[in-house]
Amino acid sequence: MKIEAAIEKTLTYANKFGMELNEEQIEERLLGEKIFKKKEIGEALRKMGLSLTKKKNLVTRKKMKLAQKMARMVAENDSDILFLGVSGSVAAENAKKKDDIDILVICRKNRLWWSRLKLKLFLKKNKIKHRSYGKKERSNDFCFNLWLEEDSLEIPKNKKNAIDLILLKILINKEKIYEKFLKKNSWAKKWVASGYEKKLNKKEKKNKNEEKENLKKDCLNILAFGLQYIYMAKRIREEKVGLKKAFFHKAR
Repeated sequence: MKIEAAIEKTLTYANKFGMELNEEQIEERLLGEKIFKKKEIGEALRKMGLSLTKKKNLVTRKKMKLAQKMARMVAENDSDILFLGVSGSVAAENAKKKDDIDILVICRKNRLWWSRLKLKLFLKKNKIKHRSYGKKERSNDFCFNLWLEEDSLEIPKNKKNAIDLILLKILINKEKIYEKFLKKNSWAKKWVASGYEKKLNKKEKKNKNEEKENLKKDCLNILAFGLQYIYMAKRIREEKVGLKKAFFHKAR
């Protein structure tokens, strides 16, 4: 599929949901199996005479702030929950005031139902609005509607939607579970190759930055040890001091 056709298809799909996409959103959601770079998409849009500016969705921003606040509380409460992500209309940046906030949860192996029970009790105790089974959708209710365990990350066949997968907004991501989740759902490449590739590369780049930061801290730690050891060297008697261990109390 040529890039112009992919763009037209993407815009047509978005129009079904009453959405007007900007250039960044088209790049993320571009439909098709072929991978196009950001520069190629931008050039194609200009050739097509499409000038797309980013529009602010204040409703989406408010709902994301609520989700981020909730996620911080959950992260402190349950170490078995490895991932929380916003999906649905909020992730699509097309939320209406009446919409609830859909949440995807990934927890540790053999912890799904225990974590779900703990989360239910936690939400009630802290009076956090959430949707209960059989109840109507209410504005800003959290709807925890998709649960996975870390050893079962592929989305069920009847729930597979490549756009939803790509648009997922991360709230909590422990132990690189999001990266594993993406790779386990590589079927999405068939539908949104450009967006899928961008997500993978973005996470890999972030991890490289983290590695650089950790290396920097390691070097600073060695430097700090060296300087302090030089200062302490003449004073050390019975203390045991090394790079990995330090016992400053005197033996009795």
